[in-house]
Amino acid sequence: MTEKIARRGVYTPHEYGPDLLERTFVSEVAYDSGVVVSNTMSIDEVRNWLKHEENERPNFIIITDENGIYKGVISSSNLFSLHHQLQNTIESLIKRKDIFILPEDSLKSAVELMTRENMDILPVLDQTAVVGILTYKNMMSIYKKDFVDNAHRQRHISLNR
Repeated sequence: MTEKIARRGVYTPHEYGPDLLERTFVSEVAYDSGVVVSNTMSIDEVRNWLKHEENERPNFIIITDENGIYKGVISSSNLFSLHHQLQNTIESLIKRKDIFILPEDSLKSAVELMTRENMDILPVLDQTAVVGILTYKNMMSIYKKDFVDNAHRQRHISLNR
């Protein structure tokens, strides 16, 4: 039956198992480093800081207050846009306030949110504080780990009777 379906151009998996994204939680792959900026910094300060930090050129920047309470996300293209007043605070650029994920959410819901909102990163919140950052690279690490684990498992057929 599977062969007939495959000849019609429908992909059929060789093995059946649960979806890797559905069974993995955000807390398993999110990490606690990334570009998080205080909402009291001026646009000019953040621009200058990012220009001097060669390794930190993110597409999105997470904004928090002094206590780590999540305020929102801004894009770097918006930050470096020329029509902003440089003395304004970075918080004035926030347009995406309600985009975040919780540690107990599945990676599938994170992928859906990232796709829907066209985001490369998601802040991971515990209550109102940012506890981590989730990126596409984090999610791909799960596939890499699963691939390596499956490569080590080999099927053995015993020929002894």
